[in-house]
Amino acid sequence: MRPEVVSGLAREHDYRVRFIEFMPLDAEGKWTQEQVVSGQEILSRIHEVYPIEQTNRGAEPSTRYHFTDGAQGEVGVIASVSQPFCASCNRVRLTADGHLRVCLFALEETDLRTPLRDGASDEELRAVIREAVWNKWAGHKIGQPDFIQPARPMSAIGG
Repeated sequence: MRPEVVSGLAREHDYRVRFIEFMPLDAEGKWTQEQVVSGQEILSRIHEVYPIEQTNRGAEPSTRYHFTDGAQGEVGVIASVSQPFCASCNRVRLTADGHLRVCLFALEETDLRTPLRDGASDEELRAVIREAVWNKWAGHKIGQPDFIQPARPMSAIGG
């Protein structure tokens, strides 16, 4: 659905809509940079129909916008491909099978299920988690020659 149409729904029903750039987390592994509709293009298409301006970003990965005419609702864009925010990302994910991912695009995961099942103490778990977070990448490298697409698709990560 076109961003300007979805934004109209946000205005009419006081929704908070988020647009996420297509990321290389598809199960088929067919993602290419050329398929990405950039956050800037999404915002431009919305702004042509409903003028918007940025609100306070906050701690979330989405950059949020409100309608300048005072209409209710809000739109946000997560532009992790065209405008990476790795330096300020504070997100980690726990997969359904008990692995900690410190980046959606990480190639390695930290097994938490085994230590939990083996009776690890809170302090031991804290140390494992701290070590994983401490070694978090500086950036995901999407668009760079050495980028490697993670094996797990988004549906198996729990984004």
